[in-house]
Amino acid sequence: MTSSNARIATPASGSALAKLSWEREIRLWAGLILFAFVTMHLLNHALGVFGIPVMEAVQHWRVWLWRGWPGTIALYGAAAVHVLLALKRIALRRTRRMPAEEAVQIVLGLSIPVLVIEHALGTRYGSSVLGTDDSYPAVLPIIYQDRVFWQTSLILVAWFHGVIGIHYAFRHRRWFARVRGAGAMLAFAIPLLAIAGFLAAGREAVALYPPPAARSTEQIAGLAQAVQISKLLLIVAMALLAGTMVAAAIMRRLRGVVPVRYVGHGEVAVRPGATLLEASREHRIPHPSLCGGRGRCATCRVLVLAGHGSLPEPAAAERTVLARISAPASVRLACQIRPRSELSVQILLPVIAREGRLDWEEEAYKWGVDRKVAILVVDIRAFTTLAKKQLPHDTVLLVNRFVAEITQAVEAHDGRIGMYLSDGVMAIFGLGGQKGMGSRDAVAAGRDMLKVAHALNAELGSALPMPLRLGVGIHCGPAVIARIGDAERGYMVTALGETVSIASRLESATKETLADMLVSDATLRASGLALPGALLREVQMRGHDEPIKAHAFTEPAESIAAA
Repeated sequence: MTSSNARIATPASGSALAKLSWEREIRLWAGLILFAFVTMHLLNHALGVFGIPVMEAVQHWRVWLWRGWPGTIALYGAAAVHVLLALKRIALRRTRRMPAEEAVQIVLGLSIPVLVIEHALGTRYGSSVLGTDDSYPAVLPIIYQDRVFWQTSLILVAWFHGVIGIHYAFRHRRWFARVRGAGAMLAFAIPLLAIAGFLAAGREAVALYPPPAARSTEQIAGLAQAVQISKLLLIVAMALLAGTMVAAAIMRRLRGVVPVRYVGHGEVAVRPGATLLEASREHRIPHPSLCGGRGRCATCRVLVLAGHGSLPEPAAAERTVLARISAPASVRLACQIRPRSELSVQILLPVIAREGRLDWEEEAYKWGVDRKVAILVVDIRAFTTLAKKQLPHDTVLLVNRFVAEITQAVEAHDGRIGMYLSDGVMAIFGLGGQKGMGSRDAVAAGRDMLKVAHALNAELGSALPMPLRLGVGIHCGPAVIARIGDAERGYMVTALGETVSIASRLESATKETLADMLVSDATLRASGLALPGALLREVQMRGHDEPIKAHAFTEPAESIAAA
């Protein structure tokens, strides 16, 4: 891909970004109002373990708060604002790739209207408009006998949708770590207590209270009509949401693409209007984001290496976050910038791994530990010839750029550099106990390295005497992970053993097989991935009676550019 493929557009105005920031804050506060209502409702349910009279006593004050004019305006206004802004955000999403918890939150949020329609109409609408009795003794027997599963699902769905939203909104705050333990306990205790109270009160209502008075024909007909209209409106809303998503996707395709180059990952095509974080997710580039891309933390920040002048000034929310970390002008939040012209960036923070992922093993590495890992060895092809045709400082510049890019690609996929080999690198994957010994991460990093070579050729092509090519070898298996070195010169955690030797042999065999990457058959099977176009080869290795089966992969430049 070349820059001529990009559509150069006028940078988005700061007012548009400020509008998005305000929408985000309004959606948050509206959600907090709804979460307060749900919390009070569930706590009222939990009191059912003490009996229906206690529930009714507290219900009196809860109804006074939420059914007065101020409470009604706050509750239904917050519901309308939160739902409309959330639907807008979902409809205009530019990628379906997202963290699992964010996807769960969206699914739960879309499920709430389906679950709550009949309950809301049967209580608030029925009592206020049709004159039905919505006290606990009247409502509990109906729900307990006929809709207990539905009611329980509503409690869990509404509650955990809110919990995930609060987690995203505040987990980057300094105080959050202090309350995380108590908050997690309450997050599970409150819905469980609410369900227990609901079941206890339901049994009490059925056993001790007289059957509720039958609703009149007019009340039944009115409720049925209200439910039918509400479900029709819900279907129309879902159809409009789906139609908007399709139309937005078509419009984005018609607007062309913008080239964005990631250090360590090569060049990708970004649709105008997409944030840089959305682009990372779309192209499977590991990119941390503690707040889920809401502009409330700085974990997704990037260093803008080229194209900074085409970006609009940060909006108020982004300015606040960047000022908090004293970031220079060239550092921006990936979730807040929308590339409109060619851009080059470097992701500054690694993807956040499990807490304590390696800390507890660092001391063990002094003595060496056995681990099943994936080893990747990468080397610059024909480096000796390349160095002979360049001045010394040009060679050093190229090697340093190569090492920086490769290191970024390794660390972005949860790997660790085990050794620098002048014109090559040995990397270790799977130290965190990943499934398949880290083989999936190793293969992903290897493909990113091929994109790096393509990007460096495009950037430095006129300064290189010959095109830059890489050879990548990957193998997984047991290895000794050890800390090598001394206190004076420093230590490095590296891998030792036959798995490293096989990966190194595969890297050198890329010359013989005319491939860019050789992945051992064991590694590919462990990763569960497929390499389209890869050919099975047999590589002889000294000391082995049988050849090593490996998949030879050569990625054409055009597929790298489009990936």
